[in-house]
Amino acid sequence: AEEALRESEDRYRDLVEHSHELICTHDLAGQILSVNEEAIRCLGYDRGALLKKNIRDILAPEVRHECETYLQTLRRDGVAGGLMQVQTATGDRRIWEYDNSRRTEGVATPIIRAMARDITDRKQAERALRESEERYRDLVENAIDIIFTCDLAWNVTSLNRAGETISGYTRSEALTMNIANLVAPEHHDLFRQMLDRKIRTGGATILEVDFVAKDGHRIPVEVNTRLIYQGEAPVEVQGMARDITERKRAEDTQARLVAILEATTDFVGIADADGRVLYLNSGGRKMLGIGEEENLAGVPIVNDHPEWARALLLDEAIPTAIRDGAWRGETALCTRDGREIPVSQVILAHKAPDGSVRFLSTISRDLTERKRAEEQLRQAQRLEAVGLLAGGVAHDFNNLLNGIIGFADLALRELLPGSKAHDHLTRVPPMGRQAADLIARLLTFARQAPLERKPLDLNVLLKETAKLLRRTLPETLTIRVEPSPEPVVVEADLAQAQQILLNLATNARDAMPGGGTLTLRLAPVTLTTVSVTGHLERRPGDFVCLTVADTGTGIPAAIRDRIFDPFFTTKALGQGTGLGLASVHGIVHQHEGWLEVETAEGQGSAFHVFLPRLPGPAPVAPAAAEALPRGTETLLYVEDNPTVLELGAIHLTELGYTVLTAGDGVEALPVFEAHPEIALVLTDAIMPRMGAAALIPALLALDSEVKILVATGYAPADVRASLDHLHLLSYLQKPFRQADLALAVRAALDGPAPGPPDGRP
Repeated sequence: AEEALRESEDRYRDLVEHSHELICTHDLAGQILSVNEEAIRCLGYDRGALLKKNIRDILAPEVRHECETYLQTLRRDGVAGGLMQVQTATGDRRIWEYDNSRRTEGVATPIIRAMARDITDRKQAERALRESEERYRDLVENAIDIIFTCDLAWNVTSLNRAGETISGYTRSEALTMNIANLVAPEHHDLFRQMLDRKIRTGGATILEVDFVAKDGHRIPVEVNTRLIYQGEAPVEVQGMARDITERKRAEDTQARLVAILEATTDFVGIADADGRVLYLNSGGRKMLGIGEEENLAGVPIVNDHPEWARALLLDEAIPTAIRDGAWRGETALCTRDGREIPVSQVILAHKAPDGSVRFLSTISRDLTERKRAEEQLRQAQRLEAVGLLAGGVAHDFNNLLNGIIGFADLALRELLPGSKAHDHLTRVPPMGRQAADLIARLLTFARQAPLERKPLDLNVLLKETAKLLRRTLPETLTIRVEPSPEPVVVEADLAQAQQILLNLATNARDAMPGGGTLTLRLAPVTLTTVSVTGHLERRPGDFVCLTVADTGTGIPAAIRDRIFDPFFTTKALGQGTGLGLASVHGIVHQHEGWLEVETAEGQGSAFHVFLPRLPGPAPVAPAAAEALPRGTETLLYVEDNPTVLELGAIHLTELGYTVLTAGDGVEALPVFEAHPEIALVLTDAIMPRMGAAALIPALLALDSEVKILVATGYAPADVRASLDHLHLLSYLQKPFRQADLALAVRAALDGPAPGPPDGRP
C-alpha cells in the first residue's frame, strides 16, 4: 500500500510538474508553499525565490491591494476565480485566468490549491482584434464610398454613413430594403444577373450601374462585391459602390476632346518627356500617310520631320518649350512618300508640380494652301506691277506707233516700187505692227486690254483653229480634236479666245521637238461645293473646260511656279518673248476664268482652261464686209497727239470724209456746236484736259443722236467703266491702219446711236 501510494504521488507530482497549467499552493495568509515548473517558467524566478514570496508579491504593483479581498473570499467561500495581473521577474506584465479552491481534508492547516492559465497572448489578440474591428468600423463609417453588406437574398444587413448621405435613405430604412431596389430600372436585369453569377461562381465582381437616390436623382456608381464564407459555405455578400459622377464627367469631357482631336484635319500628337510618340490623331496619320492600325508607340516624334526641321526641333523648339512652356514656328512634316508639307507648329510642355516634364504635345497645321495663296498673291502683285508699267507706256507708245506705221504707209505711196528707199521703208509697217502686238500682249497679260465679249461657241472656234494648226504645225505632230458633244457657249472676245488656243498649241509644239500628239478637248463641267475643295481658284457653277495636252517633255518642277511670269522663257535668245503663257493667263482671268496645269517631267503637260458657261447656243455672226468702205459725212476727230491727229485726218480725207479736228475735249465742244452737220465724233479715250469720259456726256447733251467712236491704245479700268456706263457701241484699237479706221468709222456711222447715259431721261 505504501508502495502504491508512493507511485501514485510520483505520478501526481510528475503530472503537476509537467502540466501546461500554472499550479501552486499557498496558505490562507498568501504564503506560497509550492509551485510547478510552468509557474517558475512564466514568472522567471527560481523555485527557492518563489517559495519565499507571498501571492501579493507576484501581483502587479497597482493591483496588489486586491490580494486581501482574494484571500477573504477564499476564507469565506473556499473558492475564488477570475483574472489576475502578475509581474514577472523581468518586470513584464502577464494576465492569468485562475480557479482556486481551499483544501482542508487530510491536512492539519487549510491550504489553497491554485491553478491558473497565462492568457496574456489571447487577451492581446482579443484586444488587437477589437482594435482592428474598431478601426475597420471607423474606416467603413468614414469612407466616401457606399459600403454595405447583404444576405444571400440581397437584403441589406448594414450600410455605412456614406451610403446614407449619397442615397438619402437612413440606415433603418435601408435595412428594410433589397439592394436591387436602389438600382435604376433599366439596369435591373444586368444587376440581378451579376448577383446570380456572384452566388454561382463567387469571386469579385465589378459593374457600373445607376443608383436611384431617395429623391429620385440618379447616381452613376461602380459596384464591387465579394462573398464572405464560413468554412466553405458563403454566408454574406460584402459590397462597395463608388460614386463615379466626376469620373463620368471627366470621361465625357475626355471623349469630347478626343472626338475634337480626331475630327480636326490638323496634325495633333502627344509624346513622353523623351519625345517618344504616345498618340497621333487621325488627321496627323492622314496627313503623313500612316495607317490607322500602325503602332507608333515609342517612335521619336521628330522622325516625322525632314532633316532640317528635325534639327530645328531638337536644337531650338523642344528646349524652348521645356524652358518657357511653349514654342511656335514654321517647320515641315515629311510624308511616307517623301513629300514635305510646310506647317505651322506649336509645341507645348506639360509639367508636373515639381517642374519636371510629364509629356509634350504638338499641333501642326498644313500651310500648303496658304503658301500657294501667298505665291499667287506675289504673282498677282507682279502682274499688277507689270500692268501698271504697261498701262503707263501703252497710250503714248501706241500713239507713236500709229504715226510711224501711218506715215510709213503714206511715204510708200510716194516712192517708186523697186527703189532702195521703197524696199527699206516697206519693212517699217510690219515691224511697227509687231511692236503694237507686243504692247497688246503686255496689256492682255496685265488684264488691261479692252475686250469685245460676245457669246461664242467654243466648238466652232476649236474646229477652225484646228484647221489652222494642221496647216502650220510640223507633220511630226498628230493633232487630236475632241469637241464637246453639246454646244459650249461662253461670253468671250473671239480674237482673245483664239489667242488662248494658239499660244497653248505653240507652247505644246515647242515641248515636242521630236514629234508627239497634241490633244484639243472641250467639255462642259459643273463644279459643286465638294469639287472645289483644295483648289483655290475653283468656284461652284457651270463651266467649259478647254484642255490643250501634249506628250512632250513636261515642265520641270523647278520652274513650274514661274511659267506664267512675264518675259520668263526657257527658249534660246531671240526665239520667244516669254509672253505666251503670260498672255493666256491674263486673257483667262480677264474672262473670269482660271487655269489648272497637270504636268510631270518626261510625261507631257495638260493645260485646263475653265471659262464660265452660258446657257443656249451662240448667235450666228454676220458676214464681214469685203470692200474697204468710204463716205462723205462730216467727222470731228479729237486727238491730243498732233502726229496721230494729222495722220488720222489724212486717212479720213482720203476716204472721202470731211474732217474737222480738235486737240482735246475742251477744243472739241465749240467746234461741235458750230457744225451741226457733224455725223460722227471720233475721239481718243484719254486726253489731258478733257477725255472721252467727260466729253461724250457733254456731246450727248448737245445732240442725243450724235454717233461716237472711241479710239484707244490703253484705257485704265476706271476709264473703261465710265465709257461702258455711256453705252458705247464702237471702239477702235490703236495703232490702227487706214483699213481699220475705214471699217470702224463706217460701222459706227451705220450703227445705232449710243443712247443716253444711265440715269439720264
